[in-house]
Amino acid sequence: MQTRTNAIIKHLPLGSPTAKSNDDDSQADLSRRIGAILVEAGTLSLDQAANVLDVQRSTGERFGVIAIRLGLCNSQAISAALARQYRAPQLLGRDRTMLAPHLQTILGDPRTCNEFTKAVTHLELRWFNGSEDRKCLSFVSSSPGEGCSTTVAMLAILFAQSDRRVLVIDAACQTASQLQLLGVTRQAVTLEQALEDPALCVHASMPLDPLDLHVLASSAPLDLPQYLQGKQFAHLLDVAGLQYDVVLIDTPPTSERADAFTLAMRSSGAVAIVRLQKSRDVLTRKLVSGVRDSGVELVGVIGTNF
Repeated sequence: MQTRTNAIIKHLPLGSPTAKSNDDDSQADLSRRIGAILVEAGTLSLDQAANVLDVQRSTGERFGVIAIRLGLCNSQAISAALARQYRAPQLLGRDRTMLAPHLQTILGDPRTCNEFTKAVTHLELRWFNGSEDRKCLSFVSSSPGEGCSTTVAMLAILFAQSDRRVLVIDAACQTASQLQLLGVTRQAVTLEQALEDPALCVHASMPLDPLDLHVLASSAPLDLPQYLQGKQFAHLLDVAGLQYDVVLIDTPPTSERADAFTLAMRSSGAVAIVRLQKSRDVLTRKLVSGVRDSGVELVGVIGTNF
């Protein structure tokens, strides 16, 4: 099974090439993670972090070295960011066996996993920047099989490994998709229960301890749409935004349910998921137009190929 993913978290137009990669992306990714931590802490602005990354691409130096040389921060700030990075919890080997087989394959492929790590870094810089109104993000796709649910699950794991408290809301109206992907065998709280009492979201299933990753899914997915209408879902997101650092919403394909855009409206931001070399251009552009017409900010596009 091919498990390559091109993480294209960019502003439109669609079709922008992926960032240039090399055979040793680990150092660059480590530096970009430090940049995201410094931005979140308020040490650097987004523009300053972008300037450092521009210099890094041409010199290959470490992010912290460049930031200090440019007078943007001091060594103490870099040390604090490194301390936060390295005390982040990691997914234990024994827990990987609980995940869906293709998630295990992706996590075991350094190049593919690295593409997802890049996506997390971009999203930290462009959306999850600590603002109260940027805690929730929807993921939308035009058709089944685009890789939307798998992408949400992978990003959730990586966000949790970066010392974030993460909630995945499975609103895709499929049969236990996120539960199966993330290895939830028994739900502590269902999505229907959390919609009735949003405070219950803090008790959502936590399958990958010590990762602070929680999952809310429906007990009867086919009946879920009626619960997602009106203000209940918006209220749940408001409460979840106070309790979690990152809330990722898996939505149904727009070709099957038009209310995917309604769900995205509740979170204010959306990422489009498209299948590279397979997604039809007309459906992809219709997806983008639907997001825009709904008044939702399109944070970026992730192209999948697995």
